[in-house]
Amino acid sequence: MEHQKPDLRPFIQPQSIAILGASKHLGKPNGIPLFMLLEIGYPGKIYPVNPSYQEIAGYPCYPDIESIPGEVDLAVVGVSADQTLAVLEACARKGVKGAVVFTSGFAEAGEQGIDLQETIHRLAQESGMRIVGPNCVGIVHRQNKIWASFAPPLLYRKAYFNKNFHFISQSGFFGILTYQMAAREGLFFDQFYSVGNEADLGLPHFLDCLATDNHDRTDLIACYIEGIKDKDGELFKSAAEEALLRDKLIAVIKVGQTAAGTRAASSHTAALTGADRVYDAFFRQKRMIRAPGIEQLIPLLKICGAGKYPAGKRTAVISDSGGGAVMLADKCQLYGLDLVRFQEETERQLKEILPFFAATGNPVDLTAQVMTEPELLFKSISIVEKDPNIDNLVLNFGIGPANAPAVIQSLKELYLNSDKPMIAVCWPWAEEEAARPYIDEIRAFGLPVFHELDDCIWALGTLADRMEKVRKYKPPRRFAPGKEQRNAQFHLEAYWRSLGLPRPSEAREVSAQSGYNNMSEYAMKQILSCYGIPVTREFLVHSEAEAARAAETLGENLAVKAVSREVAHKTEIGGVLLHRKGREEVKQAYAELVKTIGALEHPPHLEGILVQEMLPPATELIVGVKRDPVFGPVVLCGLGGIFVEILEDISLRVAPLSRQDAEEMLQELKSYKVFQGARRQEPADLEAVIEILLSVSRLALEMDNLLELDLNPLMVYPRGQGAVVVDAWGRWQEDKNEET
Repeated sequence: MEHQKPDLRPFIQPQSIAILGASKHLGKPNGIPLFMLLEIGYPGKIYPVNPSYQEIAGYPCYPDIESIPGEVDLAVVGVSADQTLAVLEACARKGVKGAVVFTSGFAEAGEQGIDLQETIHRLAQESGMRIVGPNCVGIVHRQNKIWASFAPPLLYRKAYFNKNFHFISQSGFFGILTYQMAAREGLFFDQFYSVGNEADLGLPHFLDCLATDNHDRTDLIACYIEGIKDKDGELFKSAAEEALLRDKLIAVIKVGQTAAGTRAASSHTAALTGADRVYDAFFRQKRMIRAPGIEQLIPLLKICGAGKYPAGKRTAVISDSGGGAVMLADKCQLYGLDLVRFQEETERQLKEILPFFAATGNPVDLTAQVMTEPELLFKSISIVEKDPNIDNLVLNFGIGPANAPAVIQSLKELYLNSDKPMIAVCWPWAEEEAARPYIDEIRAFGLPVFHELDDCIWALGTLADRMEKVRKYKPPRRFAPGKEQRNAQFHLEAYWRSLGLPRPSEAREVSAQSGYNNMSEYAMKQILSCYGIPVTREFLVHSEAEAARAAETLGENLAVKAVSREVAHKTEIGGVLLHRKGREEVKQAYAELVKTIGALEHPPHLEGILVQEMLPPATELIVGVKRDPVFGPVVLCGLGGIFVEILEDISLRVAPLSRQDAEEMLQELKSYKVFQGARRQEPADLEAVIEILLSVSRLALEMDNLLELDLNPLMVYPRGQGAVVVDAWGRWQEDKNEET
């Protein structure tokens, strides 16, 4: 893990830029940076480097980087793959602070390219010269007039929105495509970072820079993510948290929705926490918006670009078409917007100006009358906009030569004097080319204009939901290691000793061979108890006599279980006997289990037999932990019991959890209404579940050798009666015990 944040000033504020492999041809990748730096007026020193030229665009052209007389902050490298390493080594000798490497042919090209990319990584680590790429499109910083990129010149004449948007992309082509599509809508990214193969610096480094920069006025950071490298996980997490605390919106397109890992899952939790699920949960947790694709990202940018953010989800639809009104109403409901009733005064005023056959409720249908009386659109919007029940307005109308003069000026005045977000689904009443100037006029005063219903309503609904959740956000508490951790460590050490295993510091060879160690139900429950997590009353016994004494203490209705750290699911080997009553039945169950386990083809090592109280029926949940290579401990909660992997009614959050996180986990479950007391059932004690989730989160963070944990079932009783863990299983990385 990288503990010290890199200095990114050579990429963001370079005083000098060298272009290695510079070309005189604007159409070539190596020609674009120089000509664009000149076009946009870069104020620093520019050094073209290419032994084939004496000068380019009036600038002296140097044969190599080391021939440049002055210092170089940033090198833009566009030479062939077989020359790249030598050129970078020369840059390091020169003392270049940062390099952007366009060149392809590295990790994406196979084993040989992987080795070469690893060499570049080592060079960055050893020399201190930070590297972006290889296989990247580069960096554009409009405000600082930096164009260290071969992205095609995007010289659009007018920016309709003035918000500060930035874009970080792990894909070069997709990054350029997104940049161009946004520009066509009058949106420009002030900063654009294509990070390519991330041999050294990656997306999290630039995200952290944008999130934590107190001098940067950032409104939105868009990201295209294929995957975060394990070593950058903590930085990505902290950057997302910082952006949230500073009210900087992050919108993400995340591709690759397949489960991570090839090892067979050994627990329910492991089977249910695929990589994309964890990313998705983390995005929700940190109030990041996940856009399904570029078609949804651009509308989101347009609405944010207008600078009017939803105060709530209460939305009004005003349409010049009845069919359009109904369709937009459906879309609003589909994407989480509430079509609330107008106040009586609003409806009364609408009835006064609209024909009797118009619909004056929500949605409002202006009818075809608006074609002959175009002022009805403006009048209706001005009435609805004043309704205190309404947070947002969705407008649907046609525009053409007949109504444009009456609509545009009045709409402009109304929009600019309103704080409420408005979006317009605007369609031409004439040939599209004839109507375009009118649409551009509307767009020019800041009103977001769309042609597609789904994407713009999705964007408005998603943004409204995000704003509501941001207002309620409370960061998780940070705990210093305490008595619980010390007690848990003591029990963990005692557990290894009880099994006759060497101390963890002496067990490296064992670890190298087996990789990991499981922890049995009884031992895991000892750890849970240290963190105040309620578990069943039980005794681990090693003889029939001990089993009989345990039965006398625990009562009449008992479970008898085989205990082995080698078995995750005891029922699969016949290792559980239920409803045993009294001394004699428990003694017989002890003998039966010992015989059953001993008769297996490959009998596991028994730590003992567990005599456990049988609990009365209750709602069954599962709570689990899986240590994700990027995000660290991930906490799972869901409908438990034997059908957990079939129904997959689960929710996830990345530790540490706040109380708010725990509450939202429960609310996301499809079965949440059942727990609240559906069909005259008593509500479950969800407060007890929340406390357990918070305790599990803390345990997972403090016991950093915990890889997997299953608490299944967690029996949840009616409100005020608590919850109890019936069964538990853990998987630990033995070699880390010495660190904890």
